[in-house]
Amino acid sequence: MVEISVVVPAYNAERTINKTVEALLSQKIERSYEIIVIDDGSTDATQEILRKYPIKLISQKNAGPSAARNVGWKAASGEIVAFTDSDCVPVPGWLEALSKHFEDSSVGGVGGTYKTENPESILAAYIAEDIRFRQRGLRREIEGTGTCYAAYRKKLLEKVGGFDENYRKATAEDFDLCFAIRKTGHKIIYEPEAVVGHYHKESFLKYLKSQFWHAVSRVYLYSKYKNMAKGDQYTPLYVLMQVPISLLFLASFVPAFFVGGMFVVPVIFMSVLVALTVPFVRYEMRRNPLIAVVGVFMQLVRNIVWAVGFLCGLGNLVYMRFKNAKRME
Repeated sequence: MVEISVVVPAYNAERTINKTVEALLSQKIERSYEIIVIDDGSTDATQEILRKYPIKLISQKNAGPSAARNVGWKAASGEIVAFTDSDCVPVPGWLEALSKHFEDSSVGGVGGTYKTENPESILAAYIAEDIRFRQRGLRREIEGTGTCYAAYRKKLLEKVGGFDENYRKATAEDFDLCFAIRKTGHKIIYEPEAVVGHYHKESFLKYLKSQFWHAVSRVYLYSKYKNMAKGDQYTPLYVLMQVPISLLFLASFVPAFFVGGMFVVPVIFMSVLVALTVPFVRYEMRRNPLIAVVGVFMQLVRNIVWAVGFLCGLGNLVYMRFKNAKRME
């Protein structure tokens, strides 16, 4: 009998999927487990590569990672369903580190952490350090976790309906699921020994695009779980406050062009945004001074992208509600 099912959504993953599957096949765990990969409409050699392995392969038209994961866990035989991504390389003890917590019936899900597979890229190194900085204060019980290193009870996935497929991209669907599971009265646990190697983005534009969609999706997330808009352990309030401050910074340019002396207003808002990077810079100066300096620029640019994404997210939310209202008529 299969005790654990590992679900991997894959889309055009020919560069990394073999490493992912081989790492999953090499897990050091006494419990029986299966590997289910959902090919989400890949147009490259992903399927051809996957057919070489003793796994369960499911193919579908491209529908996004949330839909792919839902197909995967519904096909799972195990009582525990673990998730990782096609650009991740779980360490040999990853699955064991996750599964041991399910001996406690109050635990509904467990999340792990990253190590970086491409640290030679400055951007990837920054992303990794930003994640490390934000995870440093996590306690044993957490509000949410990323899906690329997590596991959940299948019965709870059934109870909450799995992942919300309104998230067409890999954005906030992971925290949405965790918030839903916590509402059932179960805990989400942080396990720092459950590590997956991850290939972080090396393209600056692709990184900014992903941050834009994160902001768009957070608007929808917080419209569903309004109590979480105050922040959580991973995304504290001072991080969320950078969005309205960035909006004020952008808006202050309009009067600055027409009213004498008003140029000082955007300078003030920018100074506040720079000040909010200080905790990361102080933390990182002891680890990697280059990343500390890069981090100031990256966070300022990211804040502007978040602000634009927030506005687009509001528009998207209005459109979704209008569309739903029309459907109900």
